[in-house]
Amino acid sequence: MAEAAPTAPDPPPSHAAELPDVLRIFLAAHDSSDEAMSITSCDGAILYANRAAAAALARAPEELIGRSVLELEPGRAFGTGLHATTSLVAQALDAREPELRGKELLDVGCGSGILALVALVLGAGKARGIDIDEAAARVANENAQRTGLAERFFADTTDVTAIEGRWPIVLANIQAEVLVALRPALAARVAPGGLLVLSGVLEMHEREVTEAFSAFTLEEATRKGEWVCLVLRA
Repeated sequence: MAEAAPTAPDPPPSHAAELPDVLRIFLAAHDSSDEAMSITSCDGAILYANRAAAAALARAPEELIGRSVLELEPGRAFGTGLHATTSLVAQALDAREPELRGKELLDVGCGSGILALVALVLGAGKARGIDIDEAAARVANENAQRTGLAERFFADTTDVTAIEGRWPIVLANIQAEVLVALRPALAARVAPGGLLVLSGVLEMHEREVTEAFSAFTLEEATRKGEWVCLVLRA
């Protein structure tokens, strides 16, 4: 499981609307009903796969050639790419690919590290992940190693209230009540003019979270089912 998933040096522009059909072609071609062969999610030009699916992608139909692949083993950590909250943040990052390029990023409650790793594939310079769960931080570092991104990513259990510095991009995919409780710490970590992307918010809590972060400008609110992702500007 130490092998890096196949990646393309120059991923093509995103075609998010086309990708689900392409995935259906791939899954049908490879009879991937077995969980061990499943591709868990997709956003833009990025596919998230476990090791078996990542290996099969090397033999994928040409519609998939040139797309970036992240090989993930979440273990007990949250973040396979399947959950709507993860997908919403990944889509927000994909839509802002030019702004990501070369920037440093902080992922609060990083889980498996999937969102920070997506940002790195999209061109972010470096990413720092923090999670209160020691096992999650370990899994995130392992996934960075597995995908060949370890030199640009590091995760640990430093509390967001204790961490120092500011980042041009901060992600937090956590439950709404936790986001509200952490508002002062999260706000303090965002550099002037930077982005704060919040997810893990049910529609019923959207107003509460938006009001808690009213010092920020709301750029976009995207939805999947009952879940909302808020993209805020400092």
